[in-house]
Amino acid sequence: MHYPLEFHFGAAKIPAHLLFEMLSYTLGYQLYVWQRARSQDLISDDNRWWIFIGAAAGALLGSHLL
Repeated sequence: MHYPLEFHFGAAKIPAHLLFEMLSYTLGYQLYVWQRARSQDLISDDNRWWIFIGAAAGALLGSHLL
């Protein structure tokens, strides 16, 4: 087996990592939309923004620590 693994579709070569990453993001988002439609939202919009700000700040600080 040779790395990086690529799939050949006609003349196009698609890296396996790119293909599976796009597939996982697409399926994950579809699962999120499906689950969100089936349940009520327990987080208020104000709290959601604070969670987003905290996650972004944590990612920024964490990336600088590594």
